[in-house]
Formats: sequence, structure tokens, C-alpha cells
Amino acid sequence: MERFALARMSVGVAIGTWVLLALGVGAPVAIVFMTSPQAQWMAPAAAVFLWSIFALVYGLWRPREFVVTAEGLQIVWPWRVRTLLRGEIVSVRPLTPSDLGRTLRVFGAGGLWGGFGRFHSRNMGNLEMYVSRRDGMVLIERTTGPDLVITPDRPTEFIAMLKV
Repeated sequence: MERFALARMSVGVAIGTWVLLALGVGAPVAIVFMTSPQAQWMAPAAAVFLWSIFALVYGLWRPREFVVTAEGLQIVWPWRVRTLLRGEIVSVRPLTPSDLGRTLRVFGAGGLWGGFGRFHSRNMGNLEMYVSRRDGMVLIERTTGPDLVITPDRPTEFIAMLKV
């Protein structure tokens, strides 16, 4: 068994994440200072709403690690675990941004810690993506469901381990 953390965020993703987290603090503060006293009830409501979304993205969409086992691949989130059996995996290879082409998020989260969920790529069709950067991506082609794109730390070692 070998564990691979989600790769560190790229600079662009990190900046976007900090901006969104600042919005989670700034929006409620702005409501307090920019609205009438009668409308200030919205400040705690906005804070609860935004921070609930942040918690859901972190707990359900952003994987913490990828674990290669004898049985296959486990994707581990803070609140859930998913296993892909080796029989479901057709191939594992590096993926470049030009291979991927333009993508559109269909369902999931994007901008906060990376891009997670269902995406459509002009070049590759429907995909599941759990990425924190655009370099070091790994494509896992599957027999069931859409192909999977992830960004584990140490992608070359990850590919070698999963191919065995």
C-alpha cells in the first residue's frame, strides 16, 4: 500500500482559494457596515451559507489522498472513501493540459482548493476530475464510468505503482 497526497495547489489555485476564503469573511462584514440595522440579520446568514459551502467542498469534493493497494485505488476524502478495483482500470498515464483541452465543469466545485467533480473536455469527452493544479495530472482510463483525472503528489511514482 502506498499513499499519495493530493498535489500542492498551483499558485493560481492558491490565490483563488484565498480570495474565496476572504469573501467568506468579507461578505458578512460588508453586510454589517453597508446595510441598514434592519438588514444586518443577513450577515450571520451569509457567513453560515458561505462557510457551509466551503465545508462541503472540503469534506465531500476535495480528496485528501490517493491510496494504491493490491486491490486497486482508493480515493480518500475527509468524509468518504471510494475504491476503484484494478479490473476497472484500463490504463494509467500522464496527462498534459493540451491533451485535456478546454474543460467545462458540469457538476462539482471549482476554484476552492482546485477543481473537483464532473467535467466535459472538448478533447476527451466526459471526465471525473480531482485536480489541484494543471501540471502533474494523471489520466486513469476505466472500463466503467467516465475516465478519471487526478493530481497526486509524485505522479511518476503513482503511475508506476498503479500499473504494477
